[in-house]
Parts: sequence; C-alpha cells; structure tokens
Amino acid sequence: MAVPCHWPMAEVEGYLSIRSRPEKFAKCYLCRMLFRILSLLFLATLVWGCARNDDGKQERAGQEDPTSPSSMISIPLDEDGQPDASKLARMSFDTTVHSFGKIREGEVVEYAFEFTNTGKVALLVSDANTSCGCTVAEVPREPIAPGEKGRIVARFDSKGRVGMQRKFIDVKANTYPSSVQLIMQGDVLPKN
Repeated sequence: MAVPCHWPMAEVEGYLSIRSRPEKFAKCYLCRMLFRILSLLFLATLVWGCARNDDGKQERAGQEDPTSPSSMISIPLDEDGQPDASKLARMSFDTTVHSFGKIREGEVVEYAFEFTNTGKVALLVSDANTSCGCTVAEVPREPIAPGEKGRIVARFDSKGRVGMQRKFIDVKANTYPSSVQLIMQGDVLPKN
C-alpha cells in the first residue's frame, strides 16, 4: 500500500529519493517543508559552529584574547618602523638542534634547550608549539632578566613512531624575530 507522502521506501516499486524522482518529491508539501527545515538547521549549525572557538566562547575574526600571553607581547618600533633592538629581548641558545641518537620504540627522551637573554629588557616566553602530539615543551613562565639563563624542556614520546624522527618546537617570545625554532631528531628502532 502506498503512503500519501513520498518518503523513502514508500512506494512498492522501489526506493524513492530526491535524485531518482525529483518531480514527485517536489509535489509533496510535507517533504518540501521537511527539506527546508533541515536545510535551515544545517546552515544555522554551520554558522553557529564557525563563530565559536574550542572553549565555546564567541570570538571575532582577527582578534586575539587580550589575556593571552602572546597578545601581551608587542615589538617596539623606531621612527622608521623597524624593530627597536634597544627595547627587545634576545634569546641566544647554546644549540637549537638536539640529536637523541638511536632509541627503542616506547622510550621517552627529554632535553633542556638552554638559552641566555642577551637583550636589554626582560625576556617573556609566551608559548611553545610543537609539530606533533608526541612532543611536549615546557617554557619558563617568569620573565628572564637581561644576562640571565633559562631553559625550555622538550620531551619526545617514541610510542608508535619507528624510523627517523624530526620534531619541531616553535618558541614565541618578545624578541625579533618573534619566534625561534628548536629541533629534536633521532632514530627510533622497533621493539625487540
């Protein structure tokens, strides 16, 4: 028995859909209304979802959270619009590349990248972003005075990572340029 509405599987002869029989679908008032409502819900979800960040807070394009550490750091400029080196901190690393050699899969290696603030103002490290979830970096949260030393501790977890590995850590601070790239690399051997 056929149903007055054109729902899928409503006809005995076979599956009815918008693609197979658009003229019958368009004639049914209930189907047209359902299609319109679902379209509006989809668009509303799309617009609502794109306007929110991961925390569920509303945000506007091009604006940063004023309480984030990276928004508190600004690069002072001179009269010519160039970065003013006399008002900047400078990170001088002992090394920016660390080779952990050969390790077995599942081992966790840690290395402390040591640096000195060779600038003329306090150094504020705002963030350290890693290229992979297997690498984590800890940065100093306190300002580092000129001439003082600091450390960025990086940990690499080799679980599920066999072969040559090269992991990047982008450190952001009140320096010019505003970021420095650190690298951890080595060879991960399979478990025995």
